[in-house]
Amino acid sequence: MALHHNTRISTSGLKCAYDRQNQKSWKGAATTNELLGETWWGDGTTQSGFDAKSVVAVTDPNLMYKGLSTYLWTPGTSKNCYLHSNGADVDNTRTSTEWTFSCFVRRDDGAAITSMNVYMYYPSSDGASAGTIIDVGGGWYLIYRVRTGASSYISLAGFTGMANTTKYYLSGVMLSKSQVPHYPTPVNTSRSSTESVIDLTRNTTATVSNLTYAADNTFSFDGSTGNITLDSVLTGDETTPFTLLAIAKTTSAAGWKTIIGTGGTLRQIGFNGTTFRYGINGGGGGILYNASAVTANQWYHVALTFDGTTYLGYLDNTQYTGSVGTRTGTITNHYLGTYSGSTEILDGEIQYAAIYDRTLSQSEISQHYNAFRERLG
Repeated sequence: MALHHNTRISTSGLKCAYDRQNQKSWKGAATTNELLGETWWGDGTTQSGFDAKSVVAVTDPNLMYKGLSTYLWTPGTSKNCYLHSNGADVDNTRTSTEWTFSCFVRRDDGAAITSMNVYMYYPSSDGASAGTIIDVGGGWYLIYRVRTGASSYISLAGFTGMANTTKYYLSGVMLSKSQVPHYPTPVNTSRSSTESVIDLTRNTTATVSNLTYAADNTFSFDGSTGNITLDSVLTGDETTPFTLLAIAKTTSAAGWKTIIGTGGTLRQIGFNGTTFRYGINGGGGGILYNASAVTANQWYHVALTFDGTTYLGYLDNTQYTGSVGTRTGTITNHYLGTYSGSTEILDGEIQYAAIYDRTLSQSEISQHYNAFRERLG
């Protein structure tokens, strides 16, 4: 299965993942990237024939946009770069009445990008037009264009009018049969409080109750009724290994606020007042928690692992251990933003959550933390 996920983390044993920065977690968003490759061709000075210009695959994560596949492009004299069917990047047998081409772009010299033409070639019409540009921070810009009309294929898509003295980083390019480009186009205004979100692994189904969406599409919980119920993520009992991971924050410093819970009292991570707590809850099972204070409205990377014997908690890549009592039972549903669907509801936001059916090692937790650290502010 092709999982559009951060390439710098382990996906072995990943049972579900929700990410507000990944369009594939949004209901109604494009689910298929129609591109077959990323050759990035350029044309000659006479616009005839295609030549592979100076393009280099980027391997340094610091030069990628959020871990997405990235290339460094040097424009030729025509100042154009394309993906096209002759280069096996685009399948010109696929048709649609709507197409969106989008890509994250950054100039090598760090200068702002204020205009860029996006070229989308239908078989019977030339297709250069100004792209929509959104500043997404760090010198990166989301540049996209939507094209609609009679059902047809796209045989060539890319950019024209680039500065021929400047190199460009091209990251996360996508061609989709929809009118929805990459994050962070603000789609939250058209989403209802019960509209579902999508598991990136497609293993689970989410049922949403009274969820709101911040301007950046973060899942926002009201501390009263908002929650996400996940069906059949894991099965087992009190001996079943697992890992829970999340990036979350609380807006309140009072009472239990669950980030991920099971309702069966077997596992839970969350905030309790100004402390981060994790372990098992209820029935005298006991809570493993750290005494370090957390600050309201600040993002934290949190994790809980269990290998069948030992619980380990992590707060911003710091490991905590402690004693936990015993608790028997079976795993039923999992929840985001609540302990059981109606109690200990988070008053805050979750921008990422994942559940594994195995115990991630300390190095894997660190790898995950480092991959997402820029989101913590």
